[in-house]
Amino acid sequence: MATSRYINYKLRPAKHIVRKMLIEILRRLSHYHLIEKYKYIGFGAWYFTDFYHFHKYLGIHDMISIERDNGTKERYEFNKPFGCIKIIFEESNSVLPGLEWDNKSILWLDYDKKISDKVIYDVEQFCRHAISGSLILISLNVDVKNGNNVKQYLDKNLDKESRPNWENEEYYEKGTFNVLCHQIITNKIIKQLRLKTPLGKKLNYKQLCNFIYEDGAKMMTFGGIIYSDEESKIIEGCEFEKLDFVKTDHTELKNEVLPSISHYKIKVPNLTHKEIKHINNQLPIDEVKEINQHKIPISDLENYIKIYRYYPAFTDVNI
Repeated sequence: MATSRYINYKLRPAKHIVRKMLIEILRRLSHYHLIEKYKYIGFGAWYFTDFYHFHKYLGIHDMISIERDNGTKERYEFNKPFGCIKIIFEESNSVLPGLEWDNKSILWLDYDKKISDKVIYDVEQFCRHAISGSLILISLNVDVKNGNNVKQYLDKNLDKESRPNWENEEYYEKGTFNVLCHQIITNKIIKQLRLKTPLGKKLNYKQLCNFIYEDGAKMMTFGGIIYSDEESKIIEGCEFEKLDFVKTDHTELKNEVLPSISHYKIKVPNLTHKEIKHINNQLPIDEVKEINQHKIPISDLENYIKIYRYYPAFTDVNI
């Protein structure tokens, strides 16, 4: 769960952009099922930022926040923005198996930590209990200071059944840690869904996002939807792929080969309000070179144009 005592989750620009992009993805579910009828389960922390946005912009009102900080229950209850949020003060490993999963759900396992057996357990619980149409999102810290420690970390924190049985050291280099985490969890999702055939119906998994971003530490948020074969055409009708930040490609680890998995990298440029207004007045545009650059670095222009519709606007106001 979130370390809300040390991090103000409202003021992380890259995470703010991820949240807005997720909302746009989730809106497309309305072709399949009314999004306001979903149950949302997450880790609210004291700020409940995700809960605020999912209720305000998606209309979801069946909401559960899982919090492990038992010492400040009153503070959590005081800060929750809406009365429809139910707070459960336990570890997610204890809470998830006991929840009612008879409704389509969105579970956001929004960790600020790295992959571990506890993370895998939560993923497994979702796959075992969630019904068709439910979504799972996982956020993980994938920051690695020393690539040589990756294999050592995985050996220490993951059960043998979950971790890769590889000898090739290049798979454990710094640049591949996010791919390893992605593949380990994706494998677990696919495996668990194969074991689960409610009423003889096979369940599939379609990935919808794979974001890489930094607000300090390198983070990854990825996940997707589970659905039956009979619902394939309806899922296609959601047209998720029309959003350029949707990444649906995923595969299983086979023959000890690390696949190439695409992700959407969010880089937030540092621009002044005047520079942002200057760029916005010229958007949308097909080619970056058509913009009046006005001394703004081209890399900042390119990064901003990709995310300008989701770019946060923080200001100092008296409320």
